[in-house]
Amino acid sequence: MLDVVVVGAGAAGIAAARAALGMQCSVAVLEAMDRIGGRCYTDTSAPIPFDHGAQLMAQVQSVNTTLFPILERSGAVTFPAESIARSLFDPLDPTHLADDDEQTVLYAGYATIVGTILEHGLAIDQGEAPDISLAETVARAGLAHLPYRRLILQLLSEVVVGIAPEHESTLDMFRFLRFSPAPLVYPPRDSLYVPSGLGTALAALADGLPISLSTPVASIARDTDGVTVMLDGGAALRARTVVVTASTGAVRTIAFEPALPPDYDDAFDALPMGNAYKAMLSFSGRPFDGRLGTQPGTMNNAIGLIEAPSPAFSVNYFAQQYPQAPTCMVLTCESALADEYEAMGPQAAALDILAQLEEPFPGVGQAWDGRVWASSWRTNPYTRGGLSSALPGRVAARERLRMPIEQQLWFAGEALSTSSHDLLHGAWASGTIAGTEAARASRRAFSQA
Repeated sequence: MLDVVVVGAGAAGIAAARAALGMQCSVAVLEAMDRIGGRCYTDTSAPIPFDHGAQLMAQVQSVNTTLFPILERSGAVTFPAESIARSLFDPLDPTHLADDDEQTVLYAGYATIVGTILEHGLAIDQGEAPDISLAETVARAGLAHLPYRRLILQLLSEVVVGIAPEHESTLDMFRFLRFSPAPLVYPPRDSLYVPSGLGTALAALADGLPISLSTPVASIARDTDGVTVMLDGGAALRARTVVVTASTGAVRTIAFEPALPPDYDDAFDALPMGNAYKAMLSFSGRPFDGRLGTQPGTMNNAIGLIEAPSPAFSVNYFAQQYPQAPTCMVLTCESALADEYEAMGPQAAALDILAQLEEPFPGVGQAWDGRVWASSWRTNPYTRGGLSSALPGRVAARERLRMPIEQQLWFAGEALSTSSHDLLHGAWASGTIAGTEAARASRRAFSQA
């Protein structure tokens, strides 16, 4: 009988396995996909390493005090996100960069909404007000007609959870935002790019772990003597404890016997999966140089300055780190647009993206070499979305899922973090805790047998 079975080989699963092995326990890690990393995956088939999901080491100056040092010691090279140039442009006049006055209006609105979230979120956190949606908080503060309100809410919330602010908890956003006010206000070296790929860096931490790939779990059955983990192919493993790190969407593909207690089911329902879509296109020539302030060989983040959510374009992507590679551009979008692009398929989505870029970057469509790499988190049956989101009034679900069931079954993942949900180190910390507790419980069960 194994001490610990870990379901999933993403950040939480890797951390759980390392923790249990460090306590001299026998461990098996079962990963449904044909690769490790979960929603942190670097595609090395592209000319430049492309992270389909998690891309930045974040909250480095506040709560990311465990995983970041581990990655640094493993040799991961980083550079600060605030070092990347940013161009705000008017899609109605794409050759026009926002002037100082226009940018000031955006930044002033951004600061106003951040202050509103922090003020109202603190009141909710202290039990002085009920939790409501982020959109309602902004509306109640009289900010419904604030210039660029919808774009600001996208930059603040949707890039974090991949869901519209009408469905996002103000308390959940407050608990994240007080440690990470990005993307427009990066504390120095708080959010870091990993040019070799964040997924590549994470994968290195799985070296030597007993991971079985392409091994979906069908059911988990608990009894008085241990836990039986049934695989899709019919094989079974017996263990004293199990740590499940599947996303809140994918966990529903596993049958639990006996059924999960109702409060656990409610907790998973309270944390639906949002989505973020990323696509990288490669080009012949240098179609971005000299446009919208983009300098040759220099990465630039271009965002349309509009009164609505807008895709973000990272042009000349990692050009300084990979000067011999073809020119690349990465698009990022969230929520409904992310689902729409994913449903379209990579080639059709690429054509739509290029059509939007043709005016600010004339000739970009002709320069495209036809290659595109794109995420598919929503349609992937083993993720069913990219990011967890707490519904208004349901934030306690994150803490509920931290509690083990009869010292046999633990859950772990970014969804269980109250301050770093949707971030790699939030998942890592959760996995470390669950793996450690499961190992201790297994040792106790063994000693009492």
